[in-house]
Amino acid sequence: FGNARNFGTFQRALAARFRVIALDMRNHGASPHASGMRYPVLAADVLETLTALDALPAVVIGHSMGGKAAMAAALLRPDSVQRLLVADIAPVAYAHNSKATVAALQEAGLVTGAPNPADGRQIMLSLTAKAREWIKASRAAREDWLSRAIRSHLTAAEQEELAKAAALIRRIVD
Repeated sequence: FGNARNFGTFQRALAARFRVIALDMRNHGASPHASGMRYPVLAADVLETLTALDALPAVVIGHSMGGKAAMAAALLRPDSVQRLLVADIAPVAYAHNSKATVAALQEAGLVTGAPNPADGRQIMLSLTAKAREWIKASRAAREDWLSRAIRSHLTAAEQEELAKAAALIRRIVD
C-alpha cells in the first residue's frame, strides 16, 4: 500500500504460494492523482480494485499509511477482509508535521515554497539550483566510489561479468 514496491521482497516471497496484488494508493507511485486522501476514501479505492480483480474476500496487508487504509477497509467491509496484517503503523492518530524539516531546508537554501495554484491551502516545494547541484555532486561521488571499488576489488573477468549483468538489468528496466 502507499507505494506498491514498499514490500517488494515480501511480495515476491508470497507470490510463490499466493496470488499477490500490489497497489499504489491514490497520489502515490503509478496510481492516478485524485482529491480526497481520507482513510475511508483510500479503503474504498482498495476494495473497488480488489472487487474489479475478483479478489475478494482477501487477505489484506498494509504498510504504514496503507496499513491504516487496510484497517479502514476491514471496518467498512468486514466480509471482504479474511485476514489483516498491518505493519509499521498503529490504529492511533499521528501528528504529521514537517514544518521544522521544511524550514531547515529553506534556511539552507535547498528548497523554495509557493502556494499550489490548484489549492492555495497547500504549499508546493521546489528544489533550488543549489539543491540540484548538491544532488548531482553526491551522485557523482557515489558513482566515482563505485567505479574505484569495482576496479580495485574485482578481477578483469569479474568486471566483464558485472558489465554483462548490468546490460541485462538495463533490458529489464527499460
